[in-house]
Amino acid sequence: MPLKSGTIRFALLDTTDVKDVPWLMALDSLEEQGYTTEVVNFGKSSLIPPALVQGDIDIAVGSTTLNWAAIAQGADIATVVGKVNTSFLLITNMDVQSCGDLDGKVLTFATRQSVGYVMFEEYLDQNCPGTGPEILLISGSANRVAGLELGEVDGAYLELEHWLRLQETAPGEFQVLIDFAKEFPEVQIETFNVRREWAEENREQVEDFVRALLVANRSVIADPQLLRDGIVKHLSIDPARAQELAEAYLLEQIWDPNGQLSSENVQATLDFLSAAGMLPADLKVEDVADLSYLNAVLDEIGRQ
Repeated sequence: MPLKSGTIRFALLDTTDVKDVPWLMALDSLEEQGYTTEVVNFGKSSLIPPALVQGDIDIAVGSTTLNWAAIAQGADIATVVGKVNTSFLLITNMDVQSCGDLDGKVLTFATRQSVGYVMFEEYLDQNCPGTGPEILLISGSANRVAGLELGEVDGAYLELEHWLRLQETAPGEFQVLIDFAKEFPEVQIETFNVRREWAEENREQVEDFVRALLVANRSVIADPQLLRDGIVKHLSIDPARAQELAEAYLLEQIWDPNGQLSSENVQATLDFLSAAGMLPADLKVEDVADLSYLNAVLDEIGRQ
């Protein structure tokens, strides 16, 4: 098979973590096929949609909400494949046995505008209406861990990796109160997005990336050793720690073998975000997503 050619520019927010490993493996695959890949680092997620619109990047992984909000304002971009299920959890001390116990407790989130916080409010409305915790805003999951360890807060919105570390440093002192992926499985938080015009002109490149991503997802699901090796390679983490992370993230089933995106969960996400006032209510699936690339790849490699 002849080698492919061309450069594909990707966006990366801040630094990589375990959730990024399969798509970084996909970039390795694209390089092996002959493509040149470039990763452009962004310090703020809000900078990514404008860069995509301006053509500074070609494929951007990032906040579904921000990209769809940009579409609502006229940006000619579209979501083409999902990245991961959410791997965030609400961790509390052992005094909190149910969400009803959160009344008056101090909880930390990054921002009240995040999808995670909106999920939390929806969870309270559904399960313990009238509960009123005190919300403290602290950016960075690792920083929120410190508040728990010092006893300054009763609960924190944490990334899975930081929850694992907390269990090692303070075993038996904290617990998972809400697993957001299990409570809101349809809501898509992180997705890959493209500028529509570029994607139409470079359909082969988009489909090659989607295929490489799905192959990587399927590979790590089938063989955890591949994920461990990818964590060691891309995150420079020692093998023993990488093994622990691989097992924990695979247990949460955050990667999907079929690209994690469908008309149904795109609609469910639109419904959720519009009900929360984060998106206009009149957005349709076809306004925010183009599933033709993903469907073409799935027709080729089959669904699992």
